[in-house]
Amino acid sequence: RTAAARALLCLLLASSSTRTRADVSANPHPFERETISSASATKGAKTKVTECLAGNPKAIRRTDCDRHTIMTDPVTKTEVYALEDEETGDLVSSGCGLDDPDCNPYKEGIPLDATKSPELVAAECGTACHHNPDPPLNKIIKRAKDERRKEKMAKAKSEASQDDDEGEETGSRRRRNERRAQIDSGNHLRNTMKNLVLLIRFQNHSGGRRCQPSKQNIEILFNAQDGHDPIAPTGSVRDCFRYNSYGRFDLVSEVCDWCDVQHPEAYYGDGYYGMTGRLTEAIHHCLTQCEQQMGGFSRFDVDRDGNMDAIAILHSGYGSEWGGDDDQGAKFENRIWSHKWEMQTAWTGFSGVKVWSYHISPALWGTGGCNIGRIGVICHETGHFFGLPDLYDGDGGNGIGTTCLMGNSWGYSGDQYYPPMMSAWAKLRLGW
Repeated sequence: RTAAARALLCLLLASSSTRTRADVSANPHPFERETISSASATKGAKTKVTECLAGNPKAIRRTDCDRHTIMTDPVTKTEVYALEDEETGDLVSSGCGLDDPDCNPYKEGIPLDATKSPELVAAECGTACHHNPDPPLNKIIKRAKDERRKEKMAKAKSEASQDDDEGEETGSRRRRNERRAQIDSGNHLRNTMKNLVLLIRFQNHSGGRRCQPSKQNIEILFNAQDGHDPIAPTGSVRDCFRYNSYGRFDLVSEVCDWCDVQHPEAYYGDGYYGMTGRLTEAIHHCLTQCEQQMGGFSRFDVDRDGNMDAIAILHSGYGSEWGGDDDQGAKFENRIWSHKWEMQTAWTGFSGVKVWSYHISPALWGTGGCNIGRIGVICHETGHFFGLPDLYDGDGGNGIGTTCLMGNSWGYSGDQYYPPMMSAWAKLRLGW
């Protein structure tokens, strides 16, 4: 086995043990952020600085786009380069301002990739890192390996007995045909699946205060076949899964009307990218309203296991993963970072269908304007819903990169119009 193959295998195994919550990767583009100037000539005046994001909400870092971590100085409120405090594990101000021409991070010895200690990150992450209603994945993986080992041993004994009767060549051919049939039949995603699309409008976006795509346009974004110009010019969410599955799987979405919730976006963002659990309140409310509108959710539970087969949520804000402030001044910490997660408390409707898992993405593109959201993030998060892990590096590296939808939802051009196809490994996991 080559070193590259071993490295890829380690990456896939590590990704398979990712926590239940999974997030879209951060905006790959630099963005501007308004701050207070630290330069001596303009000290105290408002200015704009260019920043980049690295990591994900569990350990997000703002950088100068050259891997130097930056932070807001707690005293001066200016953007400064950060240092690691070995005693507290926290980041502290270097006093070296990002917009100060007299401050050169390389000459000042500012380290690259300064981060908080893992213990502090876990403590600050709280519910978003620790809540996991499923059994620990290492136990699930061990149990699955034990079961496969027993199956292999039993199969080997059976094949040895049949080979004695058939001869070696005939037995080998039979086993190849059995493996091929097993792959072709699959036990994952086949045929048509109905997908519920829930639309959540925050209180401060209602009454025309924020433009939103119409229900009809969102139906096109999800369901158009072979794309639609200008809403889904490179294909819809349905197209993405139809192409990746070689036509074996058809994800057909039904979209609810926009649902207004009680609180503004910042309440649900809660200073932590929508990861504190408050978002569950909005989801429960809108599921109840949507079920009444649709007359029940039984058609979304075809396998009759009591759980909704597929659900996607779009919200009325701009994605937190873009960083910076949006065009109405909402900070990215108070917006919703696109993610897949499980709610602490399941929602159960009058039709008896439960919703535990969900994934959520923005209905709008970027941090301003009225352009409809794009398929890259929605398809990536839908992949999580169907059990695929993130294949990007949560510390800001590329991971598997643009060789898989689960490694880079932004695509080669970074515009989410051209998300990568799924890797062979991801397709195998879904039975394709």
